[in-house]
Amino acid sequence: MSAVPKLPAGTFTDYSPVPPDDTLNILLLDALNTPTKDQSYVRNRLQEYVNHANAVGRRG
Repeated sequence: MSAVPKLPAGTFTDYSPVPPDDTLNILLLDALNTPTKDQSYVRNRLQEYVNHANAVGRRG
């Protein structure tokens, strides 16, 4: 795992070290600009994906 980079005083980051052999996926849902019916559809599809990914040994 890599170390957190040294930053100047007063500087902040959301950096998180991730092992090089691991994968981190981040999905952002835009609730402001996406119609409600489409949000519901996407939320359901994402839940199906997470359930399937967990079943095959991935993180969800």
